[in-house]
Amino acid sequence: MALLRLPEPYAFELSTARYRAFGADLANLWHEGGLYRVIDGREVRIEATKGGVDVQPLDAVIRSTPSRSASPSSPAWSQSSAA
Repeated sequence: MALLRLPEPYAFELSTARYRAFGADLANLWHEGGLYRVIDGREVRIEATKGGVDVQPLDAVIRSTPSRSASPSSPAWSQSSAA
């Protein structure tokens, strides 16, 4: 997995509560502690980690895709990361 940093304070549990509460929809799926979604035609898994989220796969296209579903409290993902 690759770290995608998000602005603090960030709470993965709070930002993904709707997926656990309401179940699968046409764009997102909560499964075994991670959020699955399709970005640019590819399946992406997003999991909590200190300082942001782990994203697999993470490349330039996925990194540049703003996502309120990964962090409803922030308008877009941070552009900084650490591997």
